[in-house]
Amino acid sequence: MLTGLIGSLIVFGFALFVHKQLYSRDLGTARRLEDSVRRDLDAPLLDSGPDPSALVAESLDTALGSEPVDMSVDVWSLYDVSEENLFLRRRIAGGRTNETPELAPPQRLDVRYVAGATEVTWYPGPANATLAAGLAGKGHGIRLAYRVYRGVGNQPAELLATVPATTSGDGPETWRDSKMPLGSAELRYEVWAVLLREDPSGEILVEAERSDMVTVRTPEHFRLMLQGGDREEAVFRLETLAGGVAGASVSVTAHPGDPIVVGEVSTGLNLESLEVSTSERRTTRERLVLTDEGSIVLDPDTRQPRTTQTQVLIPVTRLIATLINEAGESRTLEVDLP
Repeated sequence: MLTGLIGSLIVFGFALFVHKQLYSRDLGTARRLEDSVRRDLDAPLLDSGPDPSALVAESLDTALGSEPVDMSVDVWSLYDVSEENLFLRRRIAGGRTNETPELAPPQRLDVRYVAGATEVTWYPGPANATLAAGLAGKGHGIRLAYRVYRGVGNQPAELLATVPATTSGDGPETWRDSKMPLGSAELRYEVWAVLLREDPSGEILVEAERSDMVTVRTPEHFRLMLQGGDREEAVFRLETLAGGVAGASVSVTAHPGDPIVVGEVSTGLNLESLEVSTSERRTTRERLVLTDEGSIVLDPDTRQPRTTQTQVLIPVTRLIATLINEAGESRTLEVDLP
């Protein structure tokens, strides 16, 4: 029995020794990890060096000044950590102060198609109205504005306008987009509230907040007429429309399979096929009244030849052009050939 007790004590002592060794090893690992984390937290945002702003500031400002390239992409994913830290440092040094109210996204964005143009409307909101009023007349080179972006179909969004902010938040801000695509299109609009700082090289984007996206479908802004051609080629006359009123008129030549374009501007239509058909058409013609002997009968009062109307069949050669749009809808244009 004594032997069993001694054995148990030996096993217990060995287990205690192993536990202490494992605990010490884990504790050492934890302390090393803690020291590493503390060093990372205490490290400066940017490595010290010869004027880091000269290395990336210009490229970052240029990139931010042209954002967004694609409204479906998170803009910050385009920059690495060092660029973000530098931008943050520059913003704190030369941008907003702690007393400046927070920038807010534009509210209640609405886009309507009216008389050949789209009207883009948004509300600044109380935060932006207060911010605009606070920045007005301060002379520190910071201003609040709104940038209007538009994407057409699947194309990347483009900056259309920078609209100065008003100091009143009671009513909406409105901007009119009159540069409509020729063809029917789905337009995507976003409005960004931006803080811009004056700089010798141009305005620098300090901060930006984007609105929700709004889409609107616009109709065609042209009238297309078939003028002539044959089975291999068609000639069209295209009139541009602005507010429903005809504008410039140009001649467009296309072959089956070609898009209908004016310069580099697409109408959204493709010439699918050309067909020439021959038929007879009944028409009314005037002919002279003749006697049985073939003499012309004169009117006794006017002494002019008498005429009568009669229906005749005449041969007609017709050119038929079938066009198709991006949605797969087809239309037909026809013209009689000489």
